[in-house]
Amino acid sequence: MAVESTTFIRDATLFIRDLIATVTDPISTTRGSKSKFVATAYPERFTEYPMITVICDNISGDRDGMRSEGMNLSLDFEIRVWSKSTKQRDTLSQDVLTTLRTKQIDASTGSIANNLFGFSLGSAVNVDEPGENGIHSRVMSISYQVFIDG
Repeated sequence: MAVESTTFIRDATLFIRDLIATVTDPISTTRGSKSKFVATAYPERFTEYPMITVICDNISGDRDGMRSEGMNLSLDFEIRVWSKSTKQRDTLSQDVLTTLRTKQIDASTGSIANNLFGFSLGSAVNVDEPGENGIHSRVMSISYQVFIDG
């Protein structure tokens, strides 16, 4: 799925979601039909952990030149791994980063071939709820560059 200039926010979000969906779901054999392992929004209904959310949370950019309508955009994403255990959170976070890092230059399925350039990790921060039943999460801020034709 190439990221197109008229639908770049949705295209990029779905592309990243689909890449991350290749990470092994530890409970795939028992996950209910109404639960998703990778989602593009915070859950509003029944949730089974672990899960991963992908959200485009910021866009910034500059024009390509003085007489151009083209733009060089930076798309910032929050990828959040949610789990009931810190070990599982850490393993899934590593798997997500490995997948995104290693799927850049694949001939037809990589991020570059689909118009997403310059993958970078800005931060990875743990956000843990207190208590025995608290949910553990890691919020990863990543970004890609997108060139939009004028």
